[in-house]
Amino acid sequence: MNLPDIRFISKEQHELLFELDHRHEALEEQVMQNSFSNIKAALELGAEVVAAFDNKNLAGHGVISLEKNSGPVHIVELYVKSDYRMSGIAKSLFLSMLDRASAAGADTIYATVRPIDVIIAFYRSQGFQEIETCQAHPDDPSENLVYLRKKIKRRSGFGF
Repeated sequence: MNLPDIRFISKEQHELLFELDHRHEALEEQVMQNSFSNIKAALELGAEVVAAFDNKNLAGHGVISLEKNSGPVHIVELYVKSDYRMSGIAKSLFLSMLDRASAAGADTIYATVRPIDVIIAFYRSQGFQEIETCQAHPDDPSENLVYLRKKIKRRSGFGF
């Protein structure tokens, strides 16, 4: 596989993601449909979307919510299609979002994820610490969420 093309997508370009991703795997189809709905809603609220492309195929995407005036930064979504997992795409997407957060002046980035070992391991490998685990829905005690955070090192303008 070639190195993916990682780029931020504007609000006007979000439909491009759906058009390019016309080859859903059966198990991923519902996940991707939900993702496209989440992306559209997030963009409407001012979030930013970064996407990874392998040629013209959508390999993965990330959604980051940047508050104005250096407020909290949240990773709303980070998803890599199954054919592209374990290839470094998640890390590339994450680093792009981290750079954007740092450039915006944020000092902390947050993520909320399901308690799946491989997901938690990824975020820990990127320097996140677990804050807490809590029940996602009051009516469903079996579904929990894990809240994570990472302190962001400030970049200086001199490349140090």
